[in-house]
Amino acid sequence: MPSSIRVDSRVEAVILEVEGNGSHTLYGGDGPRYNPDGSFNGHAVLVVPPARRFMDATLQQYAEVPDTERGTAPLLAPLPDGVGLGSAWLAIDRGDHRVVYRPVPADQREAWRKPSRQASHDDYRRAGANLAANVFDMLRSEFFRDKSLASPYPRLHRLIKALDEATSIADGHGYRFRPAGAAAEVRLADILSPDGAVLASHSLYDVLTTEPVLAALIETHIDRRRAASPDPDGTVLATLPGGRDASQRLRDLPGAPADVLHANTVEVLSAHPGGLWSDGDVLVSLRNLDLIAVVDLSDREVRWHFGPGQLSGQHQPSALPGGNLLVFDNGAAVGRSRVLEIDPAARRIAWQYTAGPPQHLFCALAGGCEQLPTGNILISDSQAGRALEITRSGEVVWAVQTRMPRTQGASRAELYRMAAVPASTALLLRGANHTNHAARRLADAQLRCTPQH
Repeated sequence: MPSSIRVDSRVEAVILEVEGNGSHTLYGGDGPRYNPDGSFNGHAVLVVPPARRFMDATLQQYAEVPDTERGTAPLLAPLPDGVGLGSAWLAIDRGDHRVVYRPVPADQREAWRKPSRQASHDDYRRAGANLAANVFDMLRSEFFRDKSLASPYPRLHRLIKALDEATSIADGHGYRFRPAGAAAEVRLADILSPDGAVLASHSLYDVLTTEPVLAALIETHIDRRRAASPDPDGTVLATLPGGRDASQRLRDLPGAPADVLHANTVEVLSAHPGGLWSDGDVLVSLRNLDLIAVVDLSDREVRWHFGPGQLSGQHQPSALPGGNLLVFDNGAAVGRSRVLEIDPAARRIAWQYTAGPPQHLFCALAGGCEQLPTGNILISDSQAGRALEITRSGEVVWAVQTRMPRTQGASRAELYRMAAVPASTALLLRGANHTNHAARRLADAQLRCTPQH
């Protein structure tokens, strides 16, 4: 995690009530207790006020929590008053179980009283804005890890083992964590400021379903994927309700495809010249719905949408200066890819590029396109491991090919997407010592490509 990000966090004691698996139990009803050596007996949660979230990392140890992928995941929820747990009870439904947190008196809440833990307090505070990182670091700490492994809770043991083997990934989407061998990643969907504070958190499901047409589209896909997805324990999918919880539960299941929305692009827009959308509205691409949409996150409204019946597994939509949109239509369902310019006011395709013959450009996964300052289009053909620049008349004026075989099916070439950079940036790789420049060495080692024009 970046060392410049610092988020104050604390661990607070609570009384916990869990209902699930046909049983209902109260934990710590007599209040938390501190042992003579300063150690703590009771249930506790991680509170991160700047992020306005709290995390219960050990909830899965209780028998009432079903032994499912969702049940064994840490619980993440907003702080009721944005600062702390407050004084009122907090009830959280997680589909197949219900959790109630009862805050205890303020003078009993501080769970970090053991001197050995206080000595390493700064270690987990420096974990950063990502709550998952905070909790993973906390569980990996000697104090928590040893106590957890000594407990009679096999599911908690499995979680600790998974954390031991987990890897963290930093990319344009923020920090993600993938347990070894797992099909799903753990990630956050929060907007962070440079100092790590959460500025906003949005549910695309909630916004998109305010539009009746899109709500029906999403629910149809949920029903279809629920019917087609594997049922790991014979009961989860059969009883799964519709809605956002169903969408998230399907995504958490092993196997593919179960990701209903799969938002692969998010771009903040300037105002449309014709007034279709405003400054700060967001363009999103929902690959598995064959849908691109502009949403107003503040007012939770869909301003514009396009795609079903026209697009198929699209990537990288972007707004052009005149108000039209450019998008790479993967054409996964029809065996050919194309670049489309869409007139959003008329909801029609204003221009398109298709290779000749069409199947000579077919990238079922990933890929993308962007308009260059000259008006030409840069296309990334990920599965072929190549990129090409075309004119508006369809002439290929430049291309580059990686020295790797074309990938098939669900795999990708090493080239994920090509992006244009300003000439001033490219010049940094040149000069008398350009062959020894770290960026040039990295580009040569990673891309291994041959220009074709």
